[in-house]
Amino acid sequence: MFLFETYMKKDNKIFGIHPVLEALQSDQSIQKVIIQKGKHAWAIDQIKTETEKSNIKLQFLPVEGFKKYDHHNHQGVIAFLSPVKFISIEELIEKHQNKDQVNYLLLDGVTDVRNLGAIIRNAESMNCDVVILPENNSATINETTIKASAGSIYNIPICKVRHLFDALMHLKSEGIQCIAITEKSQHNIYDYKLQEKMAFIIGDEGKGISLKILKACDMKLKIPLTGKTSSLNVSVATGIALYERSKQIAKVNK
Repeated sequence: MFLFETYMKKDNKIFGIHPVLEALQSDQSIQKVIIQKGKHAWAIDQIKTETEKSNIKLQFLPVEGFKKYDHHNHQGVIAFLSPVKFISIEELIEKHQNKDQVNYLLLDGVTDVRNLGAIIRNAESMNCDVVILPENNSATINETTIKASAGSIYNIPICKVRHLFDALMHLKSEGIQCIAITEKSQHNIYDYKLQEKMAFIIGDEGKGISLKILKACDMKLKIPLTGKTSSLNVSVATGIALYERSKQIAKVNK
């Protein structure tokens, strides 16, 4: 572990080809890796393989993208450590395989870090089992996210997947009902009996849930609004949906 410990920085970055490769092959939780375009080496190929295997975001940047790190011996490779440890979709399914009740939350295109933190806070407070995020098109988990979650991010599993659609299909194959919360639905969430093993899919408040994901969902439900405002903040909508689920489960468990 000498290389990793030597190159580990206070700002949660690892610099250099071999330190990054060592970190990838250890139990470190890495959020993303950036590689300078045009870099070619056996170790670079290994880094690419390790990131793909672990569903870690990999970006290729021109040499200009590394200018601010020139005072480090980065060798054109930098890893960014995640402040939380992610769980894989396979671990998640295995962990909950024998549970009678599960409640998952999938986020599609939520890119604002404060919204993500607030959503995670709502999820943890409503006994949601996990928050599932796509590798791309998702807010980064950083200090702002953690602050917005009021620290609750450390009390709920976070699962990061390469493709949200594949994760959705995986859940459906396990008998988990997948429900999209969308204003485009004609069905009211308060009138629908939610299943004991289910997942909510929530999209960005601007673009909403992607069409491919929306079509794959088992059911589409809306949160009815009575005021002049046509939509809710995504974290508020998530909190309402999770509360309705929590309320229905409480009745079942009486």
